[in-house]
Amino acid sequence: MAAISGVTAVQVATALHADGYARADALDALISAGFTQAQATAAIITVYGGTSVWLIGNGSNIQIPTALAPSPGTGDFSLEIWVQANTGQGGVLICHQLSGIQAPNAGFSLQVSSGGVIMFNVISAGGSSVSYANTNPVTLFDGRAHYIAAVRQTANGVATMSIYLDGQSLAGTPTAPPLIDVTATAPLYVGAPDASQNLGISWVGTVWNVCLWSQALSAATVQQHAAAGTVTAPQTGLVGFWPLTDATATDQSGNSNNGTLQGGATFTRPGD
Repeated sequence: MAAISGVTAVQVATALHADGYARADALDALISAGFTQAQATAAIITVYGGTSVWLIGNGSNIQIPTALAPSPGTGDFSLEIWVQANTGQGGVLICHQLSGIQAPNAGFSLQVSSGGVIMFNVISAGGSSVSYANTNPVTLFDGRAHYIAAVRQTANGVATMSIYLDGQSLAGTPTAPPLIDVTATAPLYVGAPDASQNLGISWVGTVWNVCLWSQALSAATVQQHAAAGTVTAPQTGLVGFWPLTDATATDQSGNSNNGTLQGGATFTRPGD
């Protein structure tokens, strides 16, 4: 790859990624800096990955149709997702519904309000017990790439809920109730819950590098993943890893929890 003033397009793309640029904005910046379309596109694919999934709202989502194995149960678990959005609509990022429950978002969910509040919820069978953490409002709808992680850590029958944005722990309102079993036979959804529920809380924007762990990620690990922009797989405790960067919803954790796109969700490439 040719260099301009001794700097390659990959080096510039890496710096833009570290500054939180969305891939489309980084592509425009590279071309404005004098790199060719081919050089800029190749650099974006190298740094940001080949594709992400564009979610249009109105129930569009990624569905992982089988029971996740192994399930976190009543133990530790963590969620990770990279997102980009320009609109302030908010919506569901990840949710998993326990079978036989009618209450919305039963099981666990990670979602964002239209006001920029990130919410991490766990609801027991029948909705009798709730565990949650809500952050103070944050900046998310700025067109830039952001990394969000949610962690449940258990000890002595009590759950601690934590939320991170771009590697940094966020202040908010956590609870510490009894442990709740998140074992489920219903699907995991990314971008919107089951369309049949008509909950109207669909994410509008792009998502990639979606992860579910059966362990509590440490603050140091969260910071490492945020800086790297991805995770390595397979590894111990990684239940599901859907990079979405190869234009498939294949689970690369080694557990074969493969997904499908629904409701108008599509793969998008740099500059699309």
